[in-house]
Order: sequence, then structure tokens, then C-alpha cells
Amino acid sequence: MTDAFAFNIYVIPSLFALLVIVGFIVYVYSKNPYSLLNKLFIVFLVFVAIWAVSEVVNTLTTSPAVVELSLRVGAIGWIFIGPAFLLFVLTFVRQERLAKNFWLLLGLAGVSLAILFLAWRSNFIVTYDLERLAWGWQAPPGKYFPLFGLWITFLFLFAFYHVLRYYLKAKVKEERSQAILIFLAILPSFIFGMVSQVVYPIFFESHSALLEAVVFPFTSLSLALFLGIAIIKYKLFIISPSLVIPNIINTMSEALIVFNPSLYIEMVNKTTLDLLGYHSSDELVGKKVENIIVGGNVWDTFMSRGIEPLRRKKEVKNLELKFLTKDGREIPVNFSASSVKSPEGELTGIVSLAYDIEDRKKLIRSLEQKLAQLKDAKINLERSLGEKL
Repeated sequence: MTDAFAFNIYVIPSLFALLVIVGFIVYVYSKNPYSLLNKLFIVFLVFVAIWAVSEVVNTLTTSPAVVELSLRVGAIGWIFIGPAFLLFVLTFVRQERLAKNFWLLLGLAGVSLAILFLAWRSNFIVTYDLERLAWGWQAPPGKYFPLFGLWITFLFLFAFYHVLRYYLKAKVKEERSQAILIFLAILPSFIFGMVSQVVYPIFFESHSALLEAVVFPFTSLSLALFLGIAIIKYKLFIISPSLVIPNIINTMSEALIVFNPSLYIEMVNKTTLDLLGYHSSDELVGKKVENIIVGGNVWDTFMSRGIEPLRRKKEVKNLELKFLTKDGREIPVNFSASSVKSPEGELTGIVSLAYDIEDRKKLIRSLEQKLAQLKDAKINLERSLGEKL
């Protein structure tokens, strides 16, 4: 088995790329293993790592049989990178509901598995007429490889569109900066990946092992540089509602609602869902707060006595509002909130607590009725005694 491998100096860039990717996987997971955003980014990196392992093996091995096996395994990486990246981006831009859509997931999985099947069981995507060069092995693309190129291009362009749309709508500096850095981190991978895996094979009818040896380290350095800035300076993958222990949040007796400065809901707990009659947080996350607060004077009170003080970094306590349930009922609540600030002092979010005061109001109304009855009884009693005297 050892005869099937020999050291090749061209392996160093790809090996370096693999180490960078693995390092990011470990780091992002250690910062917040509960976050869906982190999980999807790790899945994306895992597919990149599978592709990188394949490149390392193809550079080191002297055996055509090992190369063929490595190419089949590596296909898992470069085929599923696009869908994984799209789901990561949709989650980042707060389109979790779309990212979890059954038909979207079925479509992404179905197309990717079909391409993988063709790559493994036929020569339609990749042929295995291997040629060994100084920097590794080359394999000509199949006749349907351009269709895969169009598919992966569509996925990345669709993802970039959502990042751009998110950037244009973002009102918080940190959100805009994160969007730019994610775009810059992935753009070189997209461009050079397209050149090495799509453009070059289509025009030259072969994969360039030398080109791929250059692509991996360059794109990995790009990924490390821009995401490193995003993580260190703008807390990407670190600051997230998921940092709060889920069990504590979901056993709170108060309704917890977290929303951003643009008044889009970022997070709710189980008590909020029960109070408002929703079954899943997906029905509320990403929606405007105005969907759960009664309009008119109540909304004006919320903005003037709630949001405006919060934007001035003040706390709001015991503000009486009315929430709107899914079926249109109005529920009186006691509302309190505080602002979340960045290290630079900018408003980045609002954390609010509310509890149902409908029973308390009913009790107060009942006591007021009883008091009125006692007053009437007292007046009647005094009048009766006066007549007797």
C-alpha cells in the first residue's frame, strides 16, 4: 500500500488548505455548537474538506486505482458545496423559513444525488481516462459536465443575490460589514472554483491538477482572512441568540422576544408561541414586530414609549401593551425591554420580556364590581337606617 504513495512537493498548498479548513471547522464549532448558522457553515466546510482531501490524495498517489477512488469520494465535496453554501447564506440573511422549506431541500438533495450517481456510475460527469503529470493526475470531464457547471453557477449566484439584498436592506453597521466579508470570503472560491472545475474542463476537456493546486491555497487564505476579520471584529458565528441555554429560555414563564433595530423578530421562546397561538418559531422569526402588536394607539404607544427610549439606550419597564394572537385575539401584556449594544455603543438588538395580564385585569374588574356593589349596599344601608330613625 505504501508503494501507492510518494511525496510530491505540489501537495504542500493543498495540504495547507486542508489544515486551514479543518481549523475553521473546529473554531466555529467551539464558539457556538447550537447555532443553526454555525452548523450549516460547518457542513459547507466539511464538503470543501472532502474535496481538499481528494486533491491531496491525487497529488501523492502513484496508483490509478487510488486516484479513481479518490475522485469518486472527492465528487461528494464539489457536488454538494453549492447547496450547502446556499443554505448557509439563506440562514445568514434570516431566510430560515426558506432554508428549511421541504421542497427546496428535496430539490437540492435530489439534483445533487443525481449528479453524484452519474459521477460514480458513468462517464457523463467525469471520465476516468487518467493522465499523470508532475503535479498530479488529470481526468477529462464528461459530456454533461457543462450542465453541472450551470447548476453550481446558478446556486452561487442565487446565494450572492441574497447577500447583496441583505446588505442593501441592513440598517446596522455590523450586519452590513458581515455581509461584505462573507461575500469577499467566498467570491475567490467561486471564481477560481469555476475556472478550475467548469471553464477549464469545458474548453480544454480536462481537469488541471496544477490549476487546482493553486486554487485551493489561494481560496483558503481568502476564506481565512475575511472570515477571520468577520469573527474577530464583527463577532460572526459568536454572537447569536443560541448562545443562551435553550432549556432555560424555553422554560421561562415570560414571553421572550428578541428583535433587531429594524424591528424584525430574531428569536422567540416557547412561552411566546403558546401565548400567541403559534406552533413553530419559523412562523414568527424574520417577521416584523408589528405582526404581533395591536395597531392604532397601542402601536403608537409601543413606538413612542418603547422603541424610542430603547434607541436612546434606555430601559423600558412595565409598559402596558396588547399583543395580537395568530387567530386575531388581543391579549393585554406587561412589556419590558432593554437594548443590546455593540462594543462601539451602537444598538444591535432589543431583548424584551412580556407576560399576560389578562387574568389580573379580570380580577381588577371583578374587585371594582365588588367594590361598587359594597358602596351601593352601604348607601342603601345608610338610607334604610335613616328612615328608621
